[in-house]
Amino acid sequence: LDARRARMTAALALGDAGRVLPELAELCDTYPLDEPMQVLRLRALRDTGRAAEALSAYEDVRRTIADRLGADPGPELRALHEELLSEPPASRVPAPFTARDRAPGNLRARLTSFVGRE
Repeated sequence: LDARRARMTAALALGDAGRVLPELAELCDTYPLDEPMQVLRLRALRDTGRAAEALSAYEDVRRTIADRLGADPGPELRALHEELLSEPPASRVPAPFTARDRAPGNLRARLTSFVGRE
């Protein structure tokens, strides 16, 4: 489980939140009291532009922890919740990819107008 958590952390750091979100959701359903995993899922939701869903998921996690353990979420989860509440709605949405973002790699180098010894 630690290895999977480390892999998910690395994927989020690389900007692959959308790719790992389904696996994170499955892991969080299997281990609902694993707060570090829940933090990763909330971050993935936030990073994919689904902050409202992340806030709703936080409430579910908070309720589960309160019902099963009679406690509040840990400091990392609470800090992320505060961050979600204070963040502007569209500030973390990734910019759309455009074709101009990539330099053409299959073209020959440009020729200059200077050719020969004239």
